[in-house]
Amino acid sequence: VETGRTIVKTTLLQEAIAEIEMIGARASFAPLPIPGSIAYLSAGNAWVTDGSTANRRLIVNTGDLDGRIFSLSPEGDYLLFTRKSKKPADREINTLWCVRTDSSIPPAVSLKVSNVVSYAGWLPNSTTVIYSTVEPRGTAPGWQANNDLYRVSINSGLAPRKLLEANSGGVYGWWGMSFAISPSGTIAYARPDGIGLVDQEALRVRPLLDITPLQTHSDWAWIPGLAWGADGKTLFFLDHAPAPAPVTAEESPFFDLQAASLANDATVRLIPQTGMFAFPSVSPLRQNGNERAYQVAFLQAIFPDQSETSRYRLIVMDRDGSDRRAIFPPVDATGLDPQRPAWAPLPIQGQAGDFLAVVYQGNLWLVDSGSGQAYQVTGDGLITLIDWK
Repeated sequence: VETGRTIVKTTLLQEAIAEIEMIGARASFAPLPIPGSIAYLSAGNAWVTDGSTANRRLIVNTGDLDGRIFSLSPEGDYLLFTRKSKKPADREINTLWCVRTDSSIPPAVSLKVSNVVSYAGWLPNSTTVIYSTVEPRGTAPGWQANNDLYRVSINSGLAPRKLLEANSGGVYGWWGMSFAISPSGTIAYARPDGIGLVDQEALRVRPLLDITPLQTHSDWAWIPGLAWGADGKTLFFLDHAPAPAPVTAEESPFFDLQAASLANDATVRLIPQTGMFAFPSVSPLRQNGNERAYQVAFLQAIFPDQSETSRYRLIVMDRDGSDRRAIFPPVDATGLDPQRPAWAPLPIQGQAGDFLAVVYQGNLWLVDSGSGQAYQVTGDGLITLIDWK
């Protein structure tokens, strides 16, 4: 007869998995009609939904997408993405691929390009990709940026064409330059110490504005967020603003959203102290009375002087900075993680404004820019990246 029991030792045989993962495409919330296609990265796989949020299809199921690159083509018929390499990281970091979005589990196509960390995107009205490369390194952050730029057509089979020679990339150039493409195909660049344009004929950069580089005291570098206006005449960017003494200019915690006009060379500070990860995003052109106008969305840090670790709120304004309003999440809710909001390509019938897609607490949300009404689309909490075309 047992008279007592005492635990004298506990041995862990297998570590518990601290999550419940929902696998499948079942809609968890009321379906919404949507224009175009929304692609999202979930648990290393790529999904796409079009026509309605209830229509979700798995288009890449390899489970190895690394999230460095995740971009829909202008017509939404291709998805550009990177996959983790099977080789050691100090030899090859990742590889660049594309896949059609209009069929179920279509074959992905390798672009035979590797080590794409900083940037890859689509030229407007085409199936041409531009990308920049890095050299793998065994030391942090794991690469040395080439700060080059190439273009390649995914259908032609031709060799990539060089648009920008490899260069130092300015101050902290080892991290890598970022790029943005205007509706007319003009390429702008952003790097820690400034923004400018890429001269595609001379294969070099043409600086426009200097920016005080941020001293992060770590193995990463801050790159100013950059976005073209929908008319291709304005660049919206983040500037590293000075701080009162004794804080040095390089260590200032303040960042302002500015606009630079390429028509008259004027630069205007639109919003002060947005935070370092404001990520401006521009809506498509819409007819507004006698003019065609657009809106600008950006993230506002809840704690602007601690924006590296702060959460953010989604703000929408007119292109001149007027009619600014916070639309998501509510004031009493947890803020957003840093990300670039994605605008709907077309208006949705019956809504006050254009829709914006964001990732909130690992789920896809759609927010009406006019009313601020928000709709949750997924509930598995695994989404990390989105794009909408």
